Amino acid sequence: MAKSDLTEQLVDAESAIKELENENKKTTSQNEILGSNLKENEKLLAIKVEMTKKLEKDLLELKSQIIREQKNAEDARIKLAEANLRAEAFVALREENKGLKKKLELSLGEIAEFDKKAAVAEARLETYKLKKAR
Repeated sequence: MAKSDLTEQLVDAESAIKELENENKKTTSQNEILGSNLKENEKLLAIKVEMTKKLEKDLLELKSQIIREQKNAEDARIKLAEANLRAEAFVALREENKGLKKKLELSLGEIAEFDKKAAVAEARLETYKLKKAR
């Protein structure tokens, strides 16, 4: 091989080395950027993991609260149903009481009438006894 061929190959090799060095610098720079991006993404991921844990905790608390509210609502429905039954019973008792009151008033009226008749009968008996005793 001739010296010119070797010189040409050396120039080509040096040129290739410079291109590879430039490519290596670019790759190193890109790797540094990717490493920095990876660290940022890892930080963001950690933040999102914490947020997810908090949201899951909040969700569990909300589910518990919903269960408590549903139980309270069911208890309230039961109490309302009981109150409605008592109200219906009260109305029925009030009507029954009105009927009993009317019967009592009639009975009291009959008793007063019987008392009058008894008083009249006693008066007649006394009059009869007085007449007989004379």
